[in-house]
Amino acid sequence: MSYLPAFIEEHQLATDADERSLKRAYAKKLKTIDQETQLHEFQALRESYEEALQWIAWRDTEQEDEATSQPAPDQEQLSTAQPAPVVAPEVADETETGTRAASPPQARGPSQEAADILQSLLNHIHEHQPAQDQVTATLENILDSDIMLFFETRQAFEWYIASYLVQGWQSGKDLLFHAAVTAFRWREAKTRLSYLGPHAHALEQAMIELDEIAKRPEAIRHKYQEFMRKSRNQEQPDLPYLKVNLPLLARLNEAYPYVTAMSCDMALICNWIDRAYEEKETSLHDVRAQNRGEKKNHFSFSTALLVMLLILVFRLFNAPSGESSKQSGTSTFSAVPTKVSPVLDTKTELFYLGEDYLFGRDGKSIDVAMTIKQWELSARMGFVDAQYGLAILYKDGLKIPADKTKSHYWMLQAAESKKIPAMVSVGENLQFGQGTSSNLRAAYEWYEKAANAGDRDGQFRLAVLLDSNKLAKKDNQRITELLELSAQQGNAIAGSYLGLGFQEGWWNLKWDNDKANYWFLRYQRHPLSQEQLGLAYEHGRLGHTKDLALALNWYQQALKNGNQKVAKRIEAICKKNALPECKT
Repeated sequence: MSYLPAFIEEHQLATDADERSLKRAYAKKLKTIDQETQLHEFQALRESYEEALQWIAWRDTEQEDEATSQPAPDQEQLSTAQPAPVVAPEVADETETGTRAASPPQARGPSQEAADILQSLLNHIHEHQPAQDQVTATLENILDSDIMLFFETRQAFEWYIASYLVQGWQSGKDLLFHAAVTAFRWREAKTRLSYLGPHAHALEQAMIELDEIAKRPEAIRHKYQEFMRKSRNQEQPDLPYLKVNLPLLARLNEAYPYVTAMSCDMALICNWIDRAYEEKETSLHDVRAQNRGEKKNHFSFSTALLVMLLILVFRLFNAPSGESSKQSGTSTFSAVPTKVSPVLDTKTELFYLGEDYLFGRDGKSIDVAMTIKQWELSARMGFVDAQYGLAILYKDGLKIPADKTKSHYWMLQAAESKKIPAMVSVGENLQFGQGTSSNLRAAYEWYEKAANAGDRDGQFRLAVLLDSNKLAKKDNQRITELLELSAQQGNAIAGSYLGLGFQEGWWNLKWDNDKANYWFLRYQRHPLSQEQLGLAYEHGRLGHTKDLALALNWYQQALKNGNQKVAKRIEAICKKNALPECKT
């Protein structure tokens, strides 16, 4: 055998080195590489290591053939004959011969090995209920063990943990989540995190939310921890407790969905919120009924008083002049009629009444005309939710004909009342001339107000308008800052644009395949990112190995989500290649 793999020559290993020796050399070299900043070096090392593993498997098979003069079994056929993962062989002791290395390292053993280790760890957590630092130490010890020197086992183990964490709540998951963040360095190695595929976004968002919770005032932070602890213990707080804490419970559910999904039983917390809202709605209904009864009585008294006053005025005007003067004690009588408009309800109550008609609640039949009537009264009193509600009704044509002019009118009222989503909508109306004349300068001003208020859609819209170069000289730094702010808050198209920016060098960004890949993977549910990932696998870009099957998979997802551009790519690939994916 004159040929030696580069890995064996580079690490000065003996020609009869076994798999264990390779693993030790690989682990030693891996410690000198920063996977976050030296991605290409890491990939080169891995490829070289895998080549050496394959060579050893081939070498040992050849030696066995020569010794027995019998044809070796077709290892590839044996490995592919199994439709499900097989149990991995035990790791050979140093005193054993190297014959067990004859099975290819790509066999499905490492995957099953990783699954077994994870199951053992979960059993340990469930049975012993260890403290957080103990779980972290246990996980770190597992990662330092000899079995994890095998890259495929370690990679599968990390993938399985990520997959387990993003599924529904189970006891002990909070301990494993915090341990994994520390042991795998997910917070520091975000490029590495992106290789966890569909799990990466959920894990990163959970860590972002964890940091946000840590910044909250101590009293609020402790309250959140109390809610999560009670849910893990399956407690059922009484209604007074839930009613008092309803705002914080709702905020926890709305603002931190990822970290809570991994740290507590959110289904139970949602049940608490529903109970509190039901109690609140019942109480509010009683108060409304009481108030409406009082106002109805007040209206009847006011009406009677008004009628008496009108009768008196009528008599005075129609009485003989002398009698009038005599009764009044003066030669003339002057009366200034006053328009009396009894207030049927407050602006808030009018809005609720309109909702009742919109949804057919509180004994009301669905009547959109009555909804509009009540909401217009409330909106003219300055109630912003009524203004915004009317704008949406007319914009979407919800049970009524769409009217862009009326929609813009009420959207502008809501925006001027500081409703942030309305600011973005007004900007869009002004930019595209919907319901009003086009005015890019005014659109810019509304987008800027929304962006300065921290709205992700306002930030994205402002970046796109600045990029159009129609107002002033393009400010590339401002554009990228806005896109990143928007993307970090979850705007998928902003994230996809950032990926393109790093891939193509837009806005004076430095070409960076790792960052482009990161943003595409983070927002892999957006059709633009799906298209770019398809191109990456079709042409072997962004550090991905060329894989037409994966390219088709991404293209098909993009097409399903409305990206018609990829239809030609799918057709071109399937025309030249008979792939199973072409039949779907």
